[in-house]
Amino acid sequence: MKCERAIPFNPECHSHSSAIQSQPMDFALVPNLYLGTSSWSAESWAGPFYPPGTRPADFLPFYATQFRTVEIDSTYYRMPSRKMVHGWRDRTPPGFIFAAKFPGEITHKKLLEDCERETAEFLSVMELLGEKQGPLLLQFPYLSQEAMPNSDVFYERLARYLERLPRTRRYTVEVRNRQWLTQPLLDLLRKHGVALALVDQVWMPTITQLWEKLDVLTDDLTCIRWIGDQYASDELISFVMTMC
Repeated sequence: MKCERAIPFNPECHSHSSAIQSQPMDFALVPNLYLGTSSWSAESWAGPFYPPGTRPADFLPFYATQFRTVEIDSTYYRMPSRKMVHGWRDRTPPGFIFAAKFPGEITHKKLLEDCERETAEFLSVMELLGEKQGPLLLQFPYLSQEAMPNSDVFYERLARYLERLPRTRRYTVEVRNRQWLTQPLLDLLRKHGVALALVDQVWMPTITQLWEKLDVLTDDLTCIRWIGDQYASDELISFVMTMC
């Protein structure tokens, strides 16, 4: 099993920053674990995490000395320029991994339909990361019946989209309709070698509940996303170490 993903924390929560500083993990002991956060650019981290006086331009190089992966949340909101992606690549050391979100234009606005141009543009620009390109996340919103009549329609649309994606990349899928976490979805993801993103949100089954009920490992990559501050650092590390 490959446990390879960022575990985000709230950039505004200083207690998390302190916990990270005071409880370093020896990554050499868990070579297949990539632990990181959902951003690196919050200015409120200067002091609690970044050394006081660190310039925002130097946040990423410092971050990469403490973690070896990060989620790029900004790609959900806008397509990054080629210059920007080159900068991410060049300011991080060998072995560092970026996990980026697909643009919301694809996953939220167009819901996987008529988005060939946006998909091609996103994949092309992210390819500039080279070996530092990690899993690309298709994160879907909670979908009402008006937006998506039922799970079967969603599965069919997702299947068509995944068929068109190049197999040379790694992908993860996150859904926010709890009733859609069923065997047909898992079978679909497993068929295409796509990981299910395990998330812990109050409106979704807990990761432990899913783990006990279903075989949620649809690929040799496991994506785990904790959002918010409902877990203490010790609990996070204990659970991840158990899975890996």
